Amino acid sequence: MFEKFDHRFKGNRYYNFFIVFAGMFFAVFLILPDEWRSPAQLLLTVFISAAIAKFSSSNIHKKQEKE
Repeated sequence: MFEKFDHRFKGNRYYNFFIVFAGMFFAVFLILPDEWRSPAQLLLTVFISAAIAKFSSSNIHKKQEKE
């Protein structure tokens, strides 16, 4: 059933980084209260989302190399 989702970017760490980063930023933007939506908090959100995305995409890449 999921064979159709096997695309050419599978295993690409830059693609994984972008997907996780965009998802994290969107999720935080949705749950962030309106009072906290200042440039400083949004920049902090970008840096935290990037750090989590970098960690998770590098972790996935290492797991795929071992297999």
